[in-house]
Amino acid sequence: WKREKEQEEQTVDNKPDKKAAQHQKQNGETNTSDNDSGPKTKEQKRLEAEHRNKLSKETKQLRTQLRKYEKDLEIKEARKKELEELLADPEFYQKNEAAKLIREHGSLNGEIDELTEKWATLAEQIEEMVQG
Repeated sequence: WKREKEQEEQTVDNKPDKKAAQHQKQNGETNTSDNDSGPKTKEQKRLEAEHRNKLSKETKQLRTQLRKYEKDLEIKEARKKELEELLADPEFYQKNEAAKLIREHGSLNGEIDELTEKWATLAEQIEEMVQG
């Protein structure tokens, strides 16, 4: 999921401003950056900045939730690793807490799978919003 997160961040950072281009097309404006005939006008820059600001506001809550999922995953994966180290020790099974921790390990696996799925779905939703 960390690799997916890095790819998502790169994708978000490298997307062209399609909404501004659509707005310009609808209003009969031309985008001089698309045809390399000259620099962008102040109006084009303003429209692109407005679009970036709007998109940032729209995705802020989603990005916050995405970071929460990432933190939760890190915590759960650390606990899972800790439990797996305990479960690998043969002496561990002579203790009374073995069954309880085995159940916790199984539960953590399910929670990690669920959080990973939520994270992936949310990352995809953000990417779709950014792509327009």
